[in-house]
Amino acid sequence: MVSQDQEEFHREYGGVVPEIASRIHLEVINPLFTQLLKKTGIAPEQIDLVAVTSRPGLLGSLLIGMTFAKTFSLVYKKPIVGVNHLKGHLLSPGLNGGQIEYPNASLIVSGGHTDLFKVNSSNEFEMLGATRDDAAGEVIDKLGRTLGLGFPAGMKMDKLARDGNPDSVELPRPMIKSDDLDFSFSGLKTAAVIYLRCDAGKSIRQKDFVASLEAAIVDVLIAKLKSAVKKTGVKAVNVAGGVSANSLLRNRLAEWCENENLKLSIPPIEYCMDNGAMIALAGHSAFLSGHRDDMSLDCMAVCEWE
Repeated sequence: MVSQDQEEFHREYGGVVPEIASRIHLEVINPLFTQLLKKTGIAPEQIDLVAVTSRPGLLGSLLIGMTFAKTFSLVYKKPIVGVNHLKGHLLSPGLNGGQIEYPNASLIVSGGHTDLFKVNSSNEFEMLGATRDDAAGEVIDKLGRTLGLGFPAGMKMDKLARDGNPDSVELPRPMIKSDDLDFSFSGLKTAAVIYLRCDAGKSIRQKDFVASLEAAIVDVLIAKLKSAVKKTGVKAVNVAGGVSANSLLRNRLAEWCENENLKLSIPPIEYCMDNGAMIALAGHSAFLSGHRDDMSLDCMAVCEWE
């Protein structure tokens, strides 16, 4: 795998700085592409299709990728397809030989998104619910910074939680019993921060607090997925996004799906975060279904689901 992450550049700021992200995109995109061609032995002329993330995301970074993709498309006269990167996540369990069963109830859970879908095919997506405020991954990142674990803190918190007691701290499970399939995690984030500032929070073992926080998040995610399966009648579950790498979530999903005889599809750990492979897969799928774009293709920082 050829890859480039920006964690070291953003760590001191406790989160992604859009201007820095754009600048680094500009610096690395061409060298990274050259490295990819060299490693694979593929010549530019042999590439048949250009798939590029068009939305949603940081606009500056999207524009760098879009400009590169359009230039390549024009120079080598290759078709271009814009991809909603959430669709990339929905198809990411199909990478490395994975099999996705349709229709399914799909959950995207990351730092920026906590969304539920009914997915009827690789190109038919119906949104069922979304977060009304903070995404689940945002809670993890925020509390990771509060605990001094740096950014991103997901992997460190996951490791800590494995040895912690999930019943140590009583934390809310927002909207866990609501009739809809929406999420809300801002209240949980606030409650957790307030707890850490009180006397009990100052003395609690870090691993116990983290285990309690993860349990609260996972309880909500599983409950909403169960409701989605019940409402749609599907026999398959699909989970993706950065938080899908969390070991507690993966274990709870596997146990539930086995007990209910549901087909579970979840990407390999290395494909849980945003990655080019899932965009290529989604672009190829869209192209095969007849989708085409041209040089009028544009970027959007946010967008309604389509």
